[in-house]
Amino acid sequence: MLLIVREQNRSYKRVIVLVMIEEFDHAWMRLELRHLAALDAVSRLGTFRGAATALGYSQSAVSIQIRALEEIVGATVLQRGPGAGHASPTAVGRALLGAIPLLVSAMDDARRSVEAAMQSRPVLRVGIFPTASVALLPGVLKLVGLQMEVVLHERPDPDELVLALRQGRLDVAFLSPPPVGSDLVLKPLLEDPYVVLLPRIESFDAVRLMSAERLRDLPAVAYRSLPDAVHPLMLLKPEYRPRRIAARTDDDRTVHAMVGAGLGVALLPGLSVDVHDPRVRTVPVRPALPPRRIVLAWQEAKHLEPAAEAFIRAAEAVAKSVRSTAEPARRSP
Repeated sequence: MLLIVREQNRSYKRVIVLVMIEEFDHAWMRLELRHLAALDAVSRLGTFRGAATALGYSQSAVSIQIRALEEIVGATVLQRGPGAGHASPTAVGRALLGAIPLLVSAMDDARRSVEAAMQSRPVLRVGIFPTASVALLPGVLKLVGLQMEVVLHERPDPDELVLALRQGRLDVAFLSPPPVGSDLVLKPLLEDPYVVLLPRIESFDAVRLMSAERLRDLPAVAYRSLPDAVHPLMLLKPEYRPRRIAARTDDDRTVHAMVGAGLGVALLPGLSVDVHDPRVRTVPVRPALPPRRIVLAWQEAKHLEPAAEAFIRAAEAVAKSVRSTAEPARRSP
């Protein structure tokens, strides 16, 4: 049984993880990746024979792995079908399958950490969202050089990154908007204003700013899967949100291509704009929206290793440079 105890005294605030060995189900300690590999293969391919071929096992060996897994978890993980060797996952099997990506990711992180330790290079696990990975990360990595190996976990949803930080699966994370809560240290990096991306076509040549009323009546190219909390269009008052969406995509290059082709306009944070794309230009939106705030976060209770401290210093320096150069370029006609 895993107990997480949080001390309430802020001056000694820390997270203590106690594993009660005497109450732990020792059967689960026998769980091996090969058991899950067999479950995954049978579930994907639908037969024990197909799984055996894919894994390079005999069919009986796959059956042995599945039986061992069912003994460990104490439940049936595959529902055998009427055909020879056919099977599909049960509810328990699906639950185990859902954990496989996380386990594989953890094993990959462990492998990278071991390799880095053998090379005397620390590993830093960094959470990041797509814009920051393009606009900020290259400069940060250039400053830290080969001091460390950075393992990226890129997610558009900030809640996923916050959860990974709090669970200890990340060392630091770029976040926007800043999360609420006192358990994380937040280092402000920059404020990123929102702009309207326009095609360079005759009908928009005279436009120097975009009113929310006019934006409402133009077809829009919008992000597809961002949560409402970070979706630019959700920052507009409901009566100003575009009435027609021309297309949805999560790729900024595709947004630029569609806007450049005259299919619509887009409301974007400034760092998402490619100022070198000749097909588009940007104008301010009025009334102005609150800028996107970007921070770097880490656990308050966690001791920062030298690699993390170096990364944070580099991120501050790069953000300062971006603040001083990006806005004039973004305003250019």
